[in-house]
Amino acid sequence: MAYIKILILFLIINTAWARTPDPDVVHSAERIVAIGDLHGDIFALKRVLRIANLIDDKNNWTGKNTILVQVGDQTDRGDFELEIITLLEKLSIQAVKMGGKVLTLLGNHEIMNAVLDFRFVTPLGLSKFSKFTTPISPPLQKKLLKIPKGQKGRSIAFFPGGQVSNILSNHNVAVIVGDSVFVHGGILPKWAKYGISKINQETRAFLKGKIPNVPNGIYTNDGLLWSRHFSLNTGPANCELLKESLKILGVKRMIVAHTVQLDGINNACDEMVWRVDVGMSHFYGGQAQALEIRGNQINILK
Repeated sequence: MAYIKILILFLIINTAWARTPDPDVVHSAERIVAIGDLHGDIFALKRVLRIANLIDDKNNWTGKNTILVQVGDQTDRGDFELEIITLLEKLSIQAVKMGGKVLTLLGNHEIMNAVLDFRFVTPLGLSKFSKFTTPISPPLQKKLLKIPKGQKGRSIAFFPGGQVSNILSNHNVAVIVGDSVFVHGGILPKWAKYGISKINQETRAFLKGKIPNVPNGIYTNDGLLWSRHFSLNTGPANCELLKESLKILGVKRMIVAHTVQLDGINNACDEMVWRVDVGMSHFYGGQAQALEIRGNQINILK
């Protein structure tokens, strides 16, 4: 448990540091690496980062000016969520010093935890957060009366305004890097018109506890975190929707996760969408893969 206390201390310090929230747009990048869902598997994260030559054997950033995009779902289904969050935060600090960036996106499972939906949390995933005792907001005080004792620490950490949610509030729902847009589920035209910057800002405010409800566009079946229009049964009609979204956003392609691709990273709609959730976590048992973008050249790293 001493190790867990160190991780919690890091999160507290990082929250106090109040780093600048991730940008909505990064205009250019020599090299971009995208990785999909992690679901509490720190070993899968380290494995894929080494495949992409982004960390050394001490888990320090070696990616120079590479931009890493983790496309959401760090939490649930595995025991090492806290370690994942902490490592990605550490790497984000190190990468900036070398001219790179680590952009960790929100997935549907991060927001599920923020609304205290713990259906997919492991027993160890609950106990590791038992030491979180941040000041409790009045809305949470009422909820804690009905929450089982074993879930209270996690509730305090993830409820909007809590230590972990404050960390997550620096992350985006979607980001444009160069001529690609990255999002956990997918962006339909109506949400592209609404604007990813606006969605990011509203979600940030929600996670900080400044607004009471989950914002529009992220927590519905057609929202940015739940849509499977471009990752499952993607036919001609969905390709037309994708084409319209890309035109509105002014990019060439969309990179999505959320839906496990049993055959590995793949594309659809004439490479307008790339799907990077390969189920690399222990829960799904898939192999670690990453998507590398260098200008117009796209490679699958295994």
